[in-house]
Amino acid sequence: MKQRSPVWVYRDVPKANKVVRERSASKRMIASFFDKKEHVTTIALENFRIVSSDWYTTICLLEVIDELRKNNSKRRIILYHDNASSHAAKQTNKFLKEKNVELMSWDS
Repeated sequence: MKQRSPVWVYRDVPKANKVVRERSASKRMIASFFDKKEHVTTIALENFRIVSSDWYTTICLLEVIDELRKNNSKRRIILYHDNASSHAAKQTNKFLKEKNVELMSWDS
């Protein structure tokens, strides 16, 4: 059971109303990408969707790779991933192989 904090009030002061907070519409999940020199791009996950391997490969990574290779189509890209399911998915690994993107290992 949740304990309430004691509140000190004067006898003549009316009881305070409880404030109800609404869900913020401005909060969004984003994926930010950086190269060794600067910020590359930030991609927002729209409409409270989840990060699936489908979204990650067809929207997120596609945009990042296009941005990185905009001025040099042969640019070498090495990506560092954590163990999130969308990063470790077969679809993601297949996509990265097709785009010639290397993965940096955890023990590097």
